[in-house]
Amino acid sequence: MYLENSIDRAAAAKPIPGRATLHRLNRTEYANAMKDLLALEIDPAPLLADKDGLNALMLAAGVSFAFYAGTGQPRFKRYGLLALKWTLLAAFGFFGVLILERLA
Repeated sequence: MYLENSIDRAAAAKPIPGRATLHRLNRTEYANAMKDLLALEIDPAPLLADKDGLNALMLAAGVSFAFYAGTGQPRFKRYGLLALKWTLLAAFGFFGVLILERLA
């Protein structure tokens, strides 16, 4: 009873605890999301790389946009958009193959 009352008092004192922030899903969260959203039971360990692949493409896009913001040269904006396009294509392709494998 004491614990319940103290939690209730803390919630009443600060009713809005803050904003939810975006974060990179870990392997367990990713597997749970695939299970909840697509009803797919997966082992994410062989599917998810630690810090390469899509992350490298996103880094290239971010660096290109930073150069564009710093210099104003449109070619850096084009490079960033190109890297972002390839990142999205790679992500959609990955999920498309994953879904097709499960359906087949």
